[in-house]
Amino acid sequence: MPDIEKDASAALDRELQAYLGRQLRRLFNQTAAEPIPDRFADLLERLDRETPRPEARVPRQEAL
Repeated sequence: MPDIEKDASAALDRELQAYLGRQLRRLFNQTAAEPIPDRFADLLERLDRETPRPEARVPRQEAL
């Protein structure tokens, strides 16, 4: 493949990647802005209450 074709192909690839990146960011931002459905929020709250928490441990100081 001649260098000119490689350069054009690389530019197209960069343009395509930039376009896809913009579209993915737009879609992600729209999705992230949507409210969490009540049934999922309720489930998360229930799991939070029912999941045992590890005890907080205070690091033991070593004897000098």
